[in-house]
Amino acid sequence: MKTLLRFGLRELMRAKGRVMLIVLVLTVQVAALGGGFVVEDSLLHTRDHYYDRLHLADLDVRFAPAASGEMPSLETLRAIPGVERVSRRFVGFGHIERDGGLLPVVVHYLDPSDHPEVDDIEMRAGSFLVPGRPDLAIADRSFAEAHALALGDELVVNPHRFASRFKVAGVALSPEYLVPTANPEMLVPHRGSLGILYASREALDRTFTDKLYNNLVFTFRPGADAARVTREIRRALADHHVDVERVVPRRSNFGHRYVDEMLSGSRIVMPTIALLLGLMAGVVAIVSVHRIVVSRRREIGSLLAHGFAPRELVLAFVVLGIIPGVAAAVLGAPAAMLFAAELARTNAAIAGFPPPMMSIAAHKLALASVSAIVVGVVSALVPALGVLRVRPVHALRGGDEIRFTGLWRPLERLLAGSPSVRFAVRNVFRRLRLSAATVALVALAVTMPAGLLTSIASWQTWADAQAARLGWDAIVTFKVPLARGQVDEILAAPGAGDYEGYVQAYATVERPGAVPEEMRVRGLPVPSEMVSLELASGRTFSAEDADEAVFNVAFSRGLPPPALGEIVTVVHRGKRRDLVVVGTVADASLSTLYVPRETAQEIFGLGDKVTGVYMKHGVPRAPRAAFALPPPGPRPDTVEAIDLGEAAPAPASEAPRAPREHVSTKTALLANELVTSVQIKSEFAGATVRYLSAFNAVVVPFVGLGAILAAFFLASVLGFLLLEREGEYATLRTMGYGWREIARSVFVEIACLGVLGLTASLVSWVAMAYVLRAPMAAAWFSVPLDFRAHDFGVVAAPTLAFLLAATIPGARALMRLDLSAVLRGARGSAG
Repeated sequence: MKTLLRFGLRELMRAKGRVMLIVLVLTVQVAALGGGFVVEDSLLHTRDHYYDRLHLADLDVRFAPAASGEMPSLETLRAIPGVERVSRRFVGFGHIERDGGLLPVVVHYLDPSDHPEVDDIEMRAGSFLVPGRPDLAIADRSFAEAHALALGDELVVNPHRFASRFKVAGVALSPEYLVPTANPEMLVPHRGSLGILYASREALDRTFTDKLYNNLVFTFRPGADAARVTREIRRALADHHVDVERVVPRRSNFGHRYVDEMLSGSRIVMPTIALLLGLMAGVVAIVSVHRIVVSRRREIGSLLAHGFAPRELVLAFVVLGIIPGVAAAVLGAPAAMLFAAELARTNAAIAGFPPPMMSIAAHKLALASVSAIVVGVVSALVPALGVLRVRPVHALRGGDEIRFTGLWRPLERLLAGSPSVRFAVRNVFRRLRLSAATVALVALAVTMPAGLLTSIASWQTWADAQAARLGWDAIVTFKVPLARGQVDEILAAPGAGDYEGYVQAYATVERPGAVPEEMRVRGLPVPSEMVSLELASGRTFSAEDADEAVFNVAFSRGLPPPALGEIVTVVHRGKRRDLVVVGTVADASLSTLYVPRETAQEIFGLGDKVTGVYMKHGVPRAPRAAFALPPPGPRPDTVEAIDLGEAAPAPASEAPRAPREHVSTKTALLANELVTSVQIKSEFAGATVRYLSAFNAVVVPFVGLGAILAAFFLASVLGFLLLEREGEYATLRTMGYGWREIARSVFVEIACLGVLGLTASLVSWVAMAYVLRAPMAAAWFSVPLDFRAHDFGVVAAPTLAFLLAATIPGARALMRLDLSAVLRGARGSAG
């Protein structure tokens, strides 16, 4: 056995260049697979660390503002079985002027004397709130980082109405806003799109005689039945006639859900990349071992003649796979940790997630390392098994794998005028296995980077198409439901054109065989010129008062989509409404049920009022009341306007003021105390494209890495293609063929293999794009694939160019051959 091991090790040293290449790619495979595991664990660990340390709410209950005497006491709520902690607070919404525009801001009013029990904040700089200093506020770390806030900066909330001035006293991290966004209805984080402040309750209490609250947050005891505890909490609030607007479980928190959904994508991409890298390494390993078997037939025959069993020889060749696999496993583990640290940091920066805390699971790294050994062994074993069929007498005769019976006759006649070209084309078919391996490597070299580029391009095209098909320019949401006359007054703002009202509120949606879910119910106008649902199945609404619904099935968390014709029940304030599912959509909006507008108005008891409008820029068709932009500072005819909900009445009529010059439509609308937010389509579409474009920072390194590895692989295989034919080319030279004919033959052969490889890569490119999309569509939603010739060309052109460039050294080596030495060696081998 020692003899066989020495034989295997000797061959390993002879092929050390190719072995090192196999070690390199298997190391990258371990890094990609193991790094993906580490990134997933690290992001989850970071999220859960802050959740546990700062007590993220298991349940977030939002309701119309109420005084402390109008709601259950904290002692009563803590006494509910399953409740561990409870905090109450007031959360207001407004905007600030930042970087020449208006930025939406959410203000959490906290007790300055102590940290909250639930949804606490961790100070990163400065100090916590101080009793007696209502002017101080704490900026959330995502807000401070995105807008370069410094301690001592002054912020003015709602500068054009009842202004509130705060001085930044500290910067803190909140578990609620690990991934910030101004639009939590869409699973697209917009870093810097939302201002988050923690202010003293004293700033709010000085405005009102009663202490007002509009938010209760709870944590549950371990093992508590969340559904039962939620029902008990709602019952306690109903007994005190608290007007509950929305109940948000932890799993619906935007940051929580974003991490879950995004990781479901990485669980697809990383193993796919690792599989492709393993295939590339496997092809080179198979070719390398196969060439050793072919070139060492005499030695193999001699060993068999000396009594060594074929199975023992197979084990000797397996050493050629085990050693590179073990080396890659050892090198790949630290490479995986380095790769994971950089990838986790990049992903966190893209989404505004805090710096990740690395979590390394030894068993997952071991699994990734073992994968390299498995690929190495299998790749060596496949060609080595051919030894089992070798008979000593045949092996001792030598020979090679050439099996050629001639070209297709029409092709022979076509190439008859150029012997060098005919020889090149024949060579493609003389060693079919080697040619097939070269074609496969060219295809794989293009497949992975082109498939990744297509995935990014498809998401960007989807974002552009979504923005293009929207018939509105802005969405305006109101603090309270408004009648048409009030809406007309608000939309007299400069630049506001026609509009269509909609209704939006939250309700519990019950489905047969599924857990009741708190969903966003949006009532759309029927028919509509501005809103069109991109249906995945079914149809749209038959009438504006129809008991029908269109269900968003994206991000369904493994739940089966509702069947067309299925009955779903919407429950709001104890009233139930059965609706028939007539269609489904699949887009980036979260937990949304679309219904006709009048149906929504009936469900939520709004009469003919709307909660927001889709609006176009321009001049309205019908005349409206004159618009007046109030000056900055307090106004005596309004109350505090930081989203007090129904506590903020409509303003009394007043004499119109002349509008300011150069006031944007968004600024003018937000100046109205009844407007909560203005979402401009172009701003949202631009932010979405920027977010998707940021993932190029993740994809491009894989594209470059794949190209580099493919280049090394192709160079390795080209060595087999050219240098093993030294005898043939030496014979041609003795027959009078010059360097031009031989060079032409070499380049034509490589060009043929390159063209075949690129042709095969067209199929594998399309297949890879579908492979990447299919699981993502199951986890998220499907987007049309955008196959761009540019993406294919960006990868294919350098691959083909390198293939031809790498041929030059081999062609030069053929021209410098010692003809007598080569021909003597060839005759000896043939003998």
